Amino acid sequence: MSTGTKTVRQDAEKTYLKKKEKVGYCSAAGGQGAIYAIVTTFHTMFCVYELGIDGVLLGSAMIFVRIWDAVNDPIMGTIVDRTRLKSGKMRPYLLFMPFLMALSTAALFLVPDSLGTGAKLAFSICGYLMWDLTYTITDVPFWGLPSAMTPNNSERAVFLSRARLFNSIGGALPYLLYLFISDNKFKPGFLPTLLVMLVVFTVPFLLTYFVTTERIRVDEDEKKPGLGDNLHLLAQNKPLLLVGLFAILCFGRYMVQSAYGYAAASVFYSSNSTVDGMKSLLGAALIGAGMFPAMLAMPKLMRKFNYKQLAIGIALFGFVADMIFFIVGMAVKFDLLPLLPFLFVSGIPLGAYNILIVALVADCVDYLEWKTGKRAEGICLAVNTFSSKLGSGIASAVMPFVLGMTSRLWGAEGFIAELPDGTEQSYKVKTVIFICLALVPSISMLLASIPMKWFKFVGAEKEKALKELNERRVISEE
Repeated sequence: MSTGTKTVRQDAEKTYLKKKEKVGYCSAAGGQGAIYAIVTTFHTMFCVYELGIDGVLLGSAMIFVRIWDAVNDPIMGTIVDRTRLKSGKMRPYLLFMPFLMALSTAALFLVPDSLGTGAKLAFSICGYLMWDLTYTITDVPFWGLPSAMTPNNSERAVFLSRARLFNSIGGALPYLLYLFISDNKFKPGFLPTLLVMLVVFTVPFLLTYFVTTERIRVDEDEKKPGLGDNLHLLAQNKPLLLVGLFAILCFGRYMVQSAYGYAAASVFYSSNSTVDGMKSLLGAALIGAGMFPAMLAMPKLMRKFNYKQLAIGIALFGFVADMIFFIVGMAVKFDLLPLLPFLFVSGIPLGAYNILIVALVADCVDYLEWKTGKRAEGICLAVNTFSSKLGSGIASAVMPFVLGMTSRLWGAEGFIAELPDGTEQSYKVKTVIFICLALVPSISMLLASIPMKWFKFVGAEKEKALKELNERRVISEE
């Protein structure tokens, strides 16, 4: 290995992460979460409410975008795994690309008013494709980086828990700010605030390159894998394939956040009621509030239970919690006040999932290295980002598609983007939105628990793998 750095044999008990790495990376995770939330929460709402794009066309187009995701994530993962630079295989992509990602995010909301509806749809989809490309180039190496920063499994689990906590805090801030300044509508203050948020959240993301170190290195003389090589490695990584399926089936976790924006505007909120607006803001805050205690508890739970037990437990908890939320919501006819506690509870599995998924994928990287001798962080994280983006894409596409279909099938009783003052959506539309908010996530979480039944990289097998990797690895220290 000729990386120009000092190499030492791995110590199983040693901790490696420096304070500046922890602070810098966690701050960057908050910035990344905020930028991602801006797009996944606001973009389809902006297209429907502000641009007047037909929901069926928009939802269908968003499904097409998922095909692009299926292509660019594995390709980016392979590019990362082929990278052999002194600064590492993941850090180089975090030097300039966050800046380009921020620019492409801003472009999504700067659609010219002079365009016709069809041109606005084309502009929005092309813009989303460009945003998705820049996001992928940063996302795959960013979340792959912790698996190379420390070989200590316990230290990595705690570090990832903190990073995901900051990521979720960052993801909650844009939506809360939007509700506060915009009163559930895209008023003139929205775009300037969005641009300010992008600047604030991009700066720490750009600093990641300068404060982190990749300690687990790939031998520069090792053959660079092609896409075919990486796909062959994936076929040998059964735990990762199960985790990927788990993540896709968990798409309902995104439905809670995606559908709440529509619910706040059309189910719980009426334009002539300040009280309803404040209750909607409180409801959004409670979803985030439910996530944080779960995320804080995860490091302790991860020491007490194995990751398989936690994955199944989180999924089943989400199934029960959201099913009760749905039943009660239908019983009280969408009165938000008695539903506020259930919004808090619905955030608990979301927060726990955010911590667990990155730890699961990091373990799958170790599994692959143990079985094949190759560390393919890039392609492993590409499976995770693809699964997550596919899940969020399904959630983003479902809402405009379903609401657009209600307009076509039910006419005046269907969804109406611009309601006259003092009027509300029909009860049918409110029911459809609430199903997407509570029932769909419940069923999704139940389905997600099924593949994890066959996840076996826990207990004695994991202990054996980590012990053998400790004896085999050589760690780079700058």
